[in-house]
Amino acid sequence: MPSTPPLYAASVVFIYETLEGARGDAGFSAVGFIASVRSRIRPTHRYYYLVTNEHVVRESDRVAVRINAAVSFLCLEIPKGKFQTDKSLDLAIAALPDNQMTSFVSISEEASVTAENVNKLKIGYGTDVFMVSRIVRQGVRYLHKNIAVLRFGNIALPPMYEEPFYLVEMRSIAGHSGSPVLAYPTPFIFGTPRTKEEDFAPILLGINRGHLQETTEVLRNAGGNLSKHPALRSVTNMAISQVVPAWHIFKMLEGKKFKTQRRKTDAKMEAEAKMVDDEQVRELLTVPKGKKKSFKADGSVEISDMTDEEKALMRAMLAASEKSDTGP
Repeated sequence: MPSTPPLYAASVVFIYETLEGARGDAGFSAVGFIASVRSRIRPTHRYYYLVTNEHVVRESDRVAVRINAAVSFLCLEIPKGKFQTDKSLDLAIAALPDNQMTSFVSISEEASVTAENVNKLKIGYGTDVFMVSRIVRQGVRYLHKNIAVLRFGNIALPPMYEEPFYLVEMRSIAGHSGSPVLAYPTPFIFGTPRTKEEDFAPILLGINRGHLQETTEVLRNAGGNLSKHPALRSVTNMAISQVVPAWHIFKMLEGKKFKTQRRKTDAKMEAEAKMVDDEQVRELLTVPKGKKKSFKADGSVEISDMTDEEKALMRAMLAASEKSDTGP
Protein backbone atom coordinates (compact mmCIF):
# COMPACT_ATOMS: atom_id res chain seq x y z
CA MET A 1 0.00 0.00 0.00
CA PRO A 2 1.38 3.45 -0.92
CA SER A 3 2.08 6.47 1.21
CA THR A 4 -1.02 8.67 0.90
CA PRO A 5 -1.28 12.51 1.04
CA PRO A 6 -2.93 13.71 4.28
CA LEU A 7 -5.58 15.70 2.39
CA TYR A 8 -7.60 12.48 2.02
CA ALA A 9 -7.60 11.98 5.78
CA ALA A 10 -8.95 15.53 6.19
CA SER A 11 -11.99 14.88 4.02
CA VAL A 12 -14.43 13.22 6.40
CA VAL A 13 -17.33 14.71 8.35
CA PHE A 14 -18.10 13.33 11.81
CA ILE A 15 -21.77 12.71 12.65
CA TYR A 16 -23.17 12.85 16.19
CA GLU A 17 -26.47 12.44 17.99
CA THR A 18 -26.53 16.02 19.31
CA LEU A 19 -24.92 19.39 18.66
CA GLU A 20 -23.41 19.38 22.15
CA GLY A 21 -21.94 15.98 21.44
CA ALA A 22 -20.39 17.23 18.20
CA ARG A 23 -18.65 20.05 20.05
CA GLY A 24 -17.28 17.70 22.72
CA ASP A 25 -16.79 14.58 20.56
CA ALA A 26 -19.40 12.60 22.52
CA GLY A 27 -22.08 10.37 21.05
CA PHE A 28 -20.27 9.82 17.74
CA SER A 29 -22.38 7.64 15.42
CA ALA A 30 -20.99 7.64 11.88
CA VAL A 31 -19.04 9.56 9.26
CA GLY A 32 -19.87 11.18 5.95
CA PHE A 33 -18.12 13.19 3.29
CA ILE A 34 -18.79 16.19 1.08
CA ALA A 35 -19.67 16.04 -2.60
CA SER A 36 -19.69 19.13 -4.79
CA VAL A 37 -21.47 20.27 -7.94
CA ARG A 38 -20.22 23.20 -10.03
CA SER A 39 -22.49 26.19 -10.67
CA ARG A 40 -23.61 26.61 -14.28
CA ILE A 41 -23.33 30.40 -13.98
CA ARG A 42 -20.07 30.78 -12.06
CA PRO A 43 -17.56 28.00 -12.79
CA THR A 44 -15.58 28.92 -9.65
CA HIS A 45 -18.64 28.49 -7.39
CA ARG A 46 -19.57 25.07 -6.06
CA TYR A 47 -22.58 23.69 -4.21
CA TYR A 48 -21.71 21.36 -1.35
CA TYR A 49 -23.61 18.34 -0.04
CA LEU A 50 -23.24 16.04 2.94
CA VAL A 51 -23.32 12.39 1.86
CA THR A 52 -23.88 9.56 4.34
CA ASN A 53 -25.99 6.41 4.70
CA GLU A 54 -29.76 6.34 4.95
CA HIS A 55 -29.59 4.07 8.02
CA VAL A 56 -27.50 6.73 9.80
CA VAL A 57 -30.34 9.31 9.70
CA ARG A 58 -33.31 6.90 9.69
CA GLU A 59 -34.12 6.92 13.41
CA SER A 60 -33.28 10.56 14.24
CA ASP A 61 -35.25 13.78 13.87
CA ARG A 62 -31.98 15.60 13.17
CA VAL A 63 -28.27 14.88 13.06
CA ALA A 64 -25.32 17.00 14.15
CA VAL A 65 -22.27 17.19 11.91
CA ARG A 66 -18.76 18.40 12.56
CA ILE A 67 -16.71 19.67 9.62
CA ASN A 68 -13.03 20.59 9.72
CA ALA A 69 -12.51 24.36 9.53
CA ALA A 70 -9.49 26.59 9.00
CA VAL A 71 -8.64 26.69 12.72
CA SER A 72 -10.77 24.06 14.47
CA PHE A 73 -14.14 22.75 13.28
CA LEU A 74 -17.64 23.90 12.43
CA CYS A 75 -20.73 22.23 13.94
CA LEU A 76 -24.27 22.41 12.60
CA GLU A 77 -27.55 20.54 12.85
CA ILE A 78 -29.39 19.15 9.84
CA PRO A 79 -33.07 18.19 10.25
CA LYS A 80 -34.00 14.79 8.84
CA GLY A 81 -36.43 16.47 6.45
CA LYS A 82 -33.52 18.20 4.67
CA PHE A 83 -32.13 14.86 3.49
CA GLN A 84 -33.00 13.21 0.20
CA THR A 85 -32.82 9.46 0.86
CA ASP A 86 -32.82 6.18 -1.02
CA LYS A 87 -33.38 3.23 1.29
CA SER A 88 -32.56 0.56 -1.30
CA LEU A 89 -29.15 2.15 -1.96
CA ASP A 90 -28.71 3.24 1.68
CA LEU A 91 -27.96 6.85 0.66
CA ALA A 92 -28.82 10.13 2.39
CA ILE A 93 -27.77 13.51 0.97
CA ALA A 94 -28.38 17.04 2.28
CA ALA A 95 -27.33 20.47 0.99
CA LEU A 96 -24.80 22.35 3.13
CA PRO A 97 -24.81 26.13 3.63
CA ASP A 98 -21.98 28.22 2.19
CA ASN A 99 -19.31 28.93 4.78
CA GLN A 100 -15.86 30.35 4.06
CA MET A 101 -14.41 29.02 7.34
CA THR A 102 -14.47 25.39 6.29
CA SER A 103 -11.34 23.64 5.07
CA PHE A 104 -12.87 20.39 3.91
CA VAL A 105 -11.97 18.42 0.82
CA SER A 106 -14.95 17.91 -1.47
CA ILE A 107 -15.37 15.33 -4.23
CA SER A 108 -16.89 16.16 -7.61
CA GLU A 109 -18.24 13.76 -10.23
CA GLU A 110 -15.07 14.38 -12.26
CA ALA A 111 -13.08 12.83 -9.40
CA SER A 112 -15.24 9.72 -9.07
CA VAL A 113 -15.73 6.35 -10.71
CA THR A 114 -18.64 6.53 -13.16
CA ALA A 115 -20.51 3.88 -15.09
CA GLU A 116 -18.77 5.28 -18.18
CA ASN A 117 -15.13 5.34 -16.99
CA VAL A 118 -15.02 2.22 -14.78
CA ASN A 119 -13.94 -0.05 -17.65
CA LYS A 120 -11.65 2.55 -19.23
CA LEU A 121 -9.72 2.85 -15.94
CA LYS A 122 -9.65 -0.95 -15.55
CA ILE A 123 -11.32 -0.87 -12.12
CA GLY A 124 -12.55 -4.31 -11.09
CA TYR A 125 -11.41 -7.47 -9.34
CA GLY A 126 -8.37 -6.78 -7.14
CA THR A 127 -8.29 -2.98 -7.56
CA ASP A 128 -6.60 -1.32 -4.57
CA VAL A 129 -8.85 0.90 -2.43
CA PHE A 130 -8.78 2.75 0.86
CA MET A 131 -11.53 3.86 3.20
CA VAL A 132 -11.39 7.13 5.15
CA SER A 133 -13.00 6.74 8.57
CA ARG A 134 -12.27 6.99 12.29
CA ILE A 135 -11.59 4.66 15.18
CA VAL A 136 -13.41 5.20 18.48
CA ARG A 137 -11.13 4.50 21.43
CA GLN A 138 -12.30 4.53 25.02
CA GLY A 139 -11.09 7.60 26.88
CA VAL A 140 -9.88 9.39 23.73
CA ARG A 141 -11.77 12.42 22.40
CA TYR A 142 -10.84 14.55 19.41
CA LEU A 143 -11.39 18.12 20.58
CA HIS A 144 -9.41 20.06 17.96
CA LYS A 145 -10.02 18.45 14.56
CA ASN A 146 -11.70 15.50 12.92
CA ILE A 147 -8.90 12.93 12.89
CA ALA A 148 -9.38 10.10 10.43
CA VAL A 149 -7.81 6.71 9.79
CA LEU A 150 -7.21 5.11 6.40
CA ARG A 151 -7.94 1.41 5.97
CA PHE A 152 -6.71 -0.34 2.84
CA GLY A 153 -8.17 -3.24 0.88
CA ASN A 154 -9.12 -4.64 -2.53
CA ILE A 155 -12.26 -5.11 -4.58
CA ALA A 156 -13.51 -8.68 -4.16
CA LEU A 157 -16.53 -8.32 -6.45
CA PRO A 158 -17.65 -5.44 -8.70
CA PRO A 159 -21.40 -4.72 -8.90
CA MET A 160 -23.06 -7.00 -11.46
CA TYR A 161 -26.38 -8.68 -12.07
CA GLU A 162 -28.17 -9.12 -8.71
CA GLU A 163 -25.29 -7.58 -6.70
CA PRO A 164 -25.75 -3.75 -6.70
CA PHE A 165 -22.73 -2.96 -4.50
CA TYR A 166 -18.98 -3.38 -4.61
CA LEU A 167 -17.83 -6.06 -2.18
CA VAL A 168 -14.44 -5.04 -0.79
CA GLU A 169 -11.91 -6.99 1.28
CA MET A 170 -11.74 -4.31 3.95
CA ARG A 171 -13.02 -4.83 7.47
CA SER A 172 -15.81 -2.40 8.40
CA ILE A 173 -17.01 -1.98 11.98
CA ALA A 174 -19.62 0.12 13.79
CA GLY A 175 -18.89 3.81 13.15
CA HIS A 176 -17.46 3.21 9.66
CA SER A 177 -20.85 3.76 8.01
CA GLY A 178 -20.73 6.65 5.55
CA SER A 179 -17.00 6.41 4.94
CA PRO A 180 -15.79 7.45 1.48
CA VAL A 181 -13.94 4.65 -0.32
CA LEU A 182 -11.38 5.64 -2.96
CA ALA A 183 -9.71 3.55 -5.65
CA TYR A 184 -6.17 4.04 -6.91
CA PRO A 185 -4.19 2.51 -9.82
CA THR A 186 -3.29 -1.13 -9.33
CA PRO A 187 -0.67 -3.07 -11.33
CA PHE A 188 -2.11 -5.75 -13.60
CA ILE A 189 -1.59 -9.34 -12.45
CA PHE A 190 0.44 -10.21 -15.56
CA GLY A 191 2.71 -7.18 -15.16
CA THR A 192 1.31 -5.27 -18.11
CA PRO A 193 1.99 -1.55 -17.46
CA ARG A 194 -0.92 0.85 -17.44
CA THR A 195 -1.30 3.21 -20.36
CA LYS A 196 -1.62 6.96 -19.86
CA GLU A 197 -5.40 6.69 -20.39
CA GLU A 198 -5.67 3.97 -17.70
CA ASP A 199 -3.74 5.92 -15.05
CA PHE A 200 -5.50 8.13 -12.50
CA ALA A 201 -5.18 9.85 -9.14
CA PRO A 202 -7.20 8.33 -6.26
CA ILE A 203 -10.90 8.74 -7.11
CA LEU A 204 -14.14 8.07 -5.27
CA LEU A 205 -15.26 4.46 -5.69
CA GLY A 206 -18.30 4.92 -3.48
CA ILE A 207 -19.58 5.04 0.11
CA ASN A 208 -19.24 2.29 2.70
CA ARG A 209 -22.59 1.05 4.05
CA GLY A 210 -21.33 -1.64 6.44
CA HIS A 211 -20.03 -5.17 6.52
CA LEU A 212 -21.38 -8.58 5.61
CA GLN A 213 -21.85 -10.89 8.53
CA GLU A 214 -22.15 -14.65 8.80
CA THR A 215 -24.67 -16.11 11.23
CA THR A 216 -24.11 -19.63 12.57
CA GLU A 217 -26.42 -21.71 14.73
CA VAL A 218 -25.17 -22.39 18.27
CA LEU A 219 -25.41 -26.03 19.29
CA ARG A 220 -26.02 -27.29 22.81
CA ASN A 221 -25.17 -30.65 24.29
CA ALA A 222 -27.90 -32.26 26.37
CA GLY A 223 -26.89 -35.70 27.59
CA GLY A 224 -24.73 -36.31 24.56
CA ASN A 225 -27.40 -35.13 22.13
CA LEU A 226 -26.60 -32.02 20.07
CA SER A 227 -29.41 -29.62 19.22
CA LYS A 228 -29.75 -26.05 18.03
CA HIS A 229 -29.99 -23.46 20.77
CA PRO A 230 -33.42 -21.75 20.44
CA ALA A 231 -32.13 -18.23 21.12
CA LEU A 232 -28.38 -17.97 20.59
CA ARG A 233 -26.61 -17.32 17.27
CA SER A 234 -22.92 -16.80 16.48
CA VAL A 235 -22.38 -13.69 14.34
CA THR A 236 -19.05 -13.17 12.56
CA ASN A 237 -17.81 -10.11 10.68
CA MET A 238 -16.76 -11.53 7.29
CA ALA A 239 -14.30 -8.61 6.72
CA ILE A 240 -16.18 -7.81 3.51
CA SER A 241 -17.48 -4.24 3.19
CA GLN A 242 -20.40 -3.25 0.99
CA VAL A 243 -19.69 -0.08 -1.00
CA VAL A 244 -22.42 1.84 -2.84
CA PRO A 245 -21.07 2.88 -6.30
CA ALA A 246 -20.31 6.60 -6.59
CA TRP A 247 -22.43 7.07 -9.70
CA HIS A 248 -25.60 6.62 -7.61
CA ILE A 249 -24.57 9.61 -5.47
CA PHE A 250 -24.23 11.99 -8.40
CA LYS A 251 -27.40 10.68 -10.01
CA MET A 252 -29.25 11.67 -6.80
CA LEU A 253 -27.61 15.11 -6.94
CA GLU A 254 -29.10 15.57 -10.40
CA GLY A 255 -32.58 14.91 -8.99
CA LYS A 256 -35.34 17.51 -9.33
CA LYS A 257 -35.11 19.00 -5.81
CA PHE A 258 -31.35 19.56 -5.80
CA LYS A 259 -31.33 20.90 -9.38
CA THR A 260 -34.14 23.33 -8.56
CA GLN A 261 -32.23 24.62 -5.50
CA ARG A 262 -29.13 25.22 -7.62
CA ARG A 263 -31.06 26.93 -10.41
CA LYS A 264 -32.70 29.36 -7.98
CA THR A 265 -29.32 30.36 -6.56
CA ASP A 266 -27.73 30.49 -10.03
CA ALA A 267 -30.49 32.86 -11.16
CA LYS A 268 -29.36 35.41 -8.55
CA MET A 269 -25.73 35.33 -9.67
CA GLU A 270 -23.98 37.34 -12.35
CA ALA A 271 -22.14 35.25 -14.90
CA GLU A 272 -18.36 35.26 -14.66
CA ALA A 273 -16.14 36.03 -17.63
CA LYS A 274 -15.05 32.72 -19.07
CA MET A 275 -11.31 32.27 -19.47
CA VAL A 276 -10.20 30.38 -22.59
CA ASP A 277 -6.79 29.02 -23.47
CA ASP A 278 -4.86 29.74 -26.70
CA GLU A 279 -6.12 26.60 -28.41
CA GLN A 280 -9.74 27.58 -27.73
CA VAL A 281 -9.05 31.09 -29.08
CA ARG A 282 -7.62 29.65 -32.30
CA GLU A 283 -10.67 27.41 -32.62
CA LEU A 284 -13.03 30.35 -32.12
CA LEU A 285 -11.22 32.47 -34.72
CA THR A 286 -11.04 29.72 -37.33
CA VAL A 287 -13.86 30.03 -39.87
CA PRO A 288 -14.26 27.78 -42.93
CA LYS A 289 -13.94 29.55 -46.28
CA GLY A 290 -17.24 31.06 -47.39
CA LYS A 291 -18.70 30.83 -43.88
CA LYS A 292 -19.31 33.32 -41.09
CA LYS A 293 -19.25 32.79 -37.33
CA SER A 294 -21.80 34.47 -35.05
CA PHE A 295 -21.66 34.58 -31.25
CA LYS A 296 -25.11 34.19 -29.68
CA ALA A 297 -26.34 35.65 -26.38
CA ASP A 298 -26.34 32.25 -24.65
CA GLY A 299 -22.62 31.83 -25.32
CA SER A 300 -22.98 29.39 -28.20
CA VAL A 301 -21.42 29.83 -31.63
CA GLU A 302 -23.26 29.58 -34.93
CA ILE A 303 -21.58 29.09 -38.33
CA SER A 304 -23.61 29.90 -41.45
CA ASP A 305 -23.09 30.66 -45.14
CA MET A 306 -21.99 34.19 -46.06
CA THR A 307 -24.28 36.24 -48.28
CA ASP A 308 -23.03 37.60 -51.63
CA GLU A 309 -22.80 41.09 -50.10
CA GLU A 310 -20.70 39.78 -47.21
CA LYS A 311 -18.41 37.92 -49.61
CA ALA A 312 -17.92 41.09 -51.69
CA LEU A 313 -17.14 43.09 -48.56
CA MET A 314 -14.61 40.45 -47.43
CA ARG A 315 -12.85 40.55 -50.82
CA ALA A 316 -12.66 44.34 -50.67
CA MET A 317 -11.18 44.22 -47.15
CA LEU A 318 -8.56 41.64 -48.21
CA ALA A 319 -7.62 43.72 -51.28
CA ALA A 320 -7.21 46.84 -49.11
CA SER A 321 -5.09 44.87 -46.65
CA GLU A 322 -2.79 43.55 -49.39
CA LYS A 323 -2.38 47.04 -50.86
CA SER A 324 -1.45 48.41 -47.43
CA ASP A 325 1.16 45.64 -46.96
CA THR A 326 2.92 46.24 -50.32
CA GLY A 327 2.93 50.03 -50.07
CA PRO A 328 2.25 52.66 -52.82
